Amino acid sequence: MNKKSFTVITAAYNSQDYIEKCIKSVINSKYDISLVEHIIVDDGSTDNTANIVKKYAMYYKHIHYYKKTNGNWGSVINYVTKNRLVHNDYVVICDSDDRIKPKAFYYVNKYSKSADIFAGMYIMHSKSRLSKLLVISPYYWIFRRNMFNKKNNKCIHSFSLFLNATYFKKELFYNHIKLKEKVNFQDALLIKDLFNKSNSVRWKPRILSYYWRWRKGNTMSKFNNQESFKDLLYIMRMFSEFNLNEGIFYYLFGNKKFREYLKANKIKFKLKQKFKIKMWPWYIKWFFYVIYFVFQYKNFWEKN
Repeated sequence: MNKKSFTVITAAYNSQDYIEKCIKSVINSKYDISLVEHIIVDDGSTDNTANIVKKYAMYYKHIHYYKKTNGNWGSVINYVTKNRLVHNDYVVICDSDDRIKPKAFYYVNKYSKSADIFAGMYIMHSKSRLSKLLVISPYYWIFRRNMFNKKNNKCIHSFSLFLNATYFKKELFYNHIKLKEKVNFQDALLIKDLFNKSNSVRWKPRILSYYWRWRKGNTMSKFNNQESFKDLLYIMRMFSEFNLNEGIFYYLFGNKKFREYLKANKIKFKLKQKFKIKMWPWYIKWFFYVIYFVFQYKNFWEKN
């Protein structure tokens, strides 16, 4: 069987303190490095990021460095797409503060078969300064579901999947919607769009990446200010347009200050249908029904 080839896309902005670990994680993968390309797009860094990446690019042919003016994460993905920089079978997006696990490519090659998307597990660093690690499974976490196929009407996006542990076919990636530049949370839109356009998805309980959620200065650490709320509101309205009610509820549930912001500004989202929770175990159903009704989350919805 021919081995699959992989493209890693990394958006870098002032990443001098951690991008080296990301680069080394790809170099040290237990896979034929000739079947891997690492595209690193410098989004207008002003620190030593460029010199670090160029140093490695001199010695490793699979590393390709590009630099552009600052436009945020979505602009990097648009840049890669516009310039047709991806050449390999599968694409994974690994931010500069995240890392690829050594056997990730091996697992995807072994289990993905001909699926448009292959998803696995990831390890998330906790808030306690990396002193604790949490293994997160996209199947056994809050949104427990079977993986789906568009042909059998089960094309339901799981918000517990993350891009650095999700691999997309090159053809599917090139078909994604144009992302909005200088607006945060575009990764949520991208993964939603790619899943909705896929015909087949496979999942295996294999750890594929490290995800550093609570790094100081990243988007998730700035989740409680007015500027982030404006960006999040844009994404939520997109979720509403695409009828992704569970995604909206997920962010409402996880952010009290954002709920207060919506209430103060009298903002509601359209509810086109009931939550699709029939695949959840009974205790998760019970938990969310109690949260939804007792704490009056339904007041954030405007029915058509």
